[in-house]
Amino acid sequence: MKKKIILIGGGGHAQSCIEIINQHKEFKLIGFFDKNKNIKKIFGFNNLYLKNEDINFFKNKINFLILGIGFIKNSKQREKIYQELVNNKFKFENLISKNSTLSKFAKIGKANQIFNNVIVNAGSVIEDNVILNNNCLIDHNCKVGQNTHISTGAILNGDVVIGNNTFIGSGAIINQGIKVGKNCIIGSGSIIKKNIPDNCMYKDRKMVKKI
Repeated sequence: MKKKIILIGGGGHAQSCIEIINQHKEFKLIGFFDKNKNIKKIFGFNNLYLKNEDINFFKNKINFLILGIGFIKNSKQREKIYQELVNNKFKFENLISKNSTLSKFAKIGKANQIFNNVIVNAGSVIEDNVILNNNCLIDHNCKVGQNTHISTGAILNGDVVIGNNTFIGSGAIINQGIKVGKNCIIGSGSIIKKNIPDNCMYKDRKMVKKI
C-alpha cells in the first residue's frame, strides 16, 4: 500500500519536492496545502486548503507530511510551521532523491530533504528538518545542524560544522575544519576560510554581524 502524503506549501520549493516525490513509487501525493487561494493547482495536484481550511481535517487521511517551504530570508517561518505541525502530532518523513549518494556510515535525522545529485560522505551527521539542495557535497565527518539549508552546488569539505538555522548559498565553499555558527547566512559563491560566529552574514568577502 502506498504512503499518502500532503505537501505543505505551493511555491517553487514545493514544486521541487514534487519532483522527488514522483521518484518514489511507494509514495502517493494527494495534494498540497497553501493558504494562497490563487494557487489552485501545481502539476495537476489540488490545493487542499480550498477544500478545507483546517489541515487537521486531513490528519487521519494521510501517513505523513512533506514541508515544501524553503529558506525565506531566514529559517524562522519554516521552523515555526514544522514545530507547530509536529506538536499537533503530524508525522514527517525524509524525502531523499534516488539520484543522490548517501554513505551508509552517515547519520541522517528526520524530516530532511535531499535533492538530486547530493553526496553525503562517511561520518557526516545531518540533523532534523534540513534541506540539502541539488548538487551539494557534504564531505566526510561534517555536521549540519537542524533547520539548515545547504543550497545548490555548495561544498562542505571534511570536518565542517554548520550551526542550526543557517543558510549556505549556492556555490559556496566551506574549507576543511571550519565552523559556521547558528543563524548565519553565507552568500552565494563565498569561500570561507575562517570560522564564522553566530548570527552573522558573510557576503561579497565581508562579514556583517548580528543579522
